[in-house]
Amino acid sequence: MHIKLITIGVSHYCEKARWALDLAGLDFTEDAHAPIFHIPYVKSVGAGRTVPVLVAERVIGDSTEILKWIGAHPASTWDPYEHEAALEWEEKFDQIVGPHARRLAYGWMLPHKDLVMTMMHGKAKTWESRSLQVSYPLAAAGLRKSLNITPDGVARSKAKLDAIFAEVAEVLDGRDYIVGEKLSAADLTFAALAAPLVLPKGYGWTMPVVEDLPDEIREEVEAYRNHPAGQFVMKTYDAHR
Repeated sequence: MHIKLITIGVSHYCEKARWALDLAGLDFTEDAHAPIFHIPYVKSVGAGRTVPVLVAERVIGDSTEILKWIGAHPASTWDPYEHEAALEWEEKFDQIVGPHARRLAYGWMLPHKDLVMTMMHGKAKTWESRSLQVSYPLAAAGLRKSLNITPDGVARSKAKLDAIFAEVAEVLDGRDYIVGEKLSAADLTFAALAAPLVLPKGYGWTMPVVEDLPDEIREEVEAYRNHPAGQFVMKTYDAHR
């Protein structure tokens, strides 16, 4: 059975699914696209408008459902839900870290076209990247509108993220994992979805180099990196990605 994962390459929700497939030792083909350009491809397999979309014996268009499918796959070498609390944490991170990290990171990056285009290259189709290059002002305006990237929206997201980072740091308190004694869906989800704030080495797509960032963005990234929860993200990538 062939497994295909349709993605927006840079997406942290797609990184979550991509990382889980890698960790489980399941062979798959990634069909990566730039934002907006992904829509015809997910529609063609009967999914909605969002990614990741996994195509196997059935079509799955949600990152948590993809992890459940991976955990139940007979060839999988990893059980994301061996600890019963993993799913609860995963859903919390999906609802809080995912959307707010996306808004904050795009809020940082969108004024800098060169940074955004760096993230849109990689394995994405060249014509999509070229089209995005030409249509960047319209694409950036569309993202600002759809993600509510306003000064107030970005400030609210930062407050939400600072609170969840503090909660994760308190739960960890020097431990290696959020729940249990081995990597679970909770750890992978937090690390993947917080990655746009921390820019860890090993992310499964092209990301900006921290040292090359504009000063105001680099200071924000370094603050999250130096936070205990940010340190956890980098350690989890080092150990498991």
